Parts: sequence; structure tokens; C-alpha cells
Amino acid sequence: MSTRSNIIVRAFGSKEEIQLYRHCDGYPTSVLPSLETAYRLSGGDWQAGRVGKAAAFICTAGYKEMEGIDDAVKPYTAYEVDPEIGLHGDVEWVYVITLLNNPKYKGKNDKEILWKVEVFVPAEGFWDDPTFDRLRLIDGGMLGDVAARADSLELRKWNNE
Repeated sequence: MSTRSNIIVRAFGSKEEIQLYRHCDGYPTSVLPSLETAYRLSGGDWQAGRVGKAAAFICTAGYKEMEGIDDAVKPYTAYEVDPEIGLHGDVEWVYVITLLNNPKYKGKNDKEILWKVEVFVPAEGFWDDPTFDRLRLIDGGMLGDVAARADSLELRKWNNE
């Protein structure tokens, strides 16, 4: 069975967000390195701080990962913009990326942008009502820090940590 995930990209202090869906390989050891690639592609500057551009860089990173993958599998490993209202009812992982201005630049948009990542898993009742209040946060922090812990997140999910 596929490991499905939703990736929500939002700007701090704004209601603007874009939801992405990944049908296969949605576990942290696949998604978090992909997000790091997307951040590097963005240059970490003003482009990384715009919801639409950040989502586009994530989709581009997913496309780059598909090199060498069988054509029949490619549609399932790519990220796609998800027009659904709300979360998919069959996801095993939900990633929320909040785009932040680096505080050392006092909020100027033309400087370094940071990506805060929160990793959620379904909690009791999620399968019947897939909403954020039925998710359990298992990790969060700056992208590089969370990605460094990717190997441990699946174990933490199953141990209810």
C-alpha cells in the first residue's frame, strides 16, 4: 500500500496556503530530504517566502527525484497541487511548512527566509473525520533540524511518542 501524505505550505501571519498531495513515499525519510532540496532550489531568499513559489519548488524537487524511476510509477511519486478542501482521509503523514522571515533581518522580505516544518500523524478519529484537530504532532522545528531526525519519526509514530 502507498504511504500517502499532505504537505501544506503557508505563510506566517497569513491565511494563504497551498495543499500538496503525494500518493507514494510520503514518509519522513523521503519527504523531508525533498523539502530540503526544494529550499535549496529556492535560494532561501524572497522566493522561498511566497506560498506559491515555495509549493512550486517542492513540486520541482519531487520531479527531480523521479529521474530513473519507471514511467508507470512516476505519477504516484510526484507532488501534486491538491484542490480538495481539507485533508485527505487516507494520509499517514501531514507536513505543515510555515514560511518565516529570518528574525536577524527584522522582517525584510528580501532577505533569508526560513521554513518551519511540523510533522503530524493521524490520531483517534482521523479516518472518520480528517481534520487538523484529529492529528498528533510528533515533531517540529526548522527544516534542517527536523530533517536530521527523519529516521526516528516513523518509530515515534508507532510508539505514540
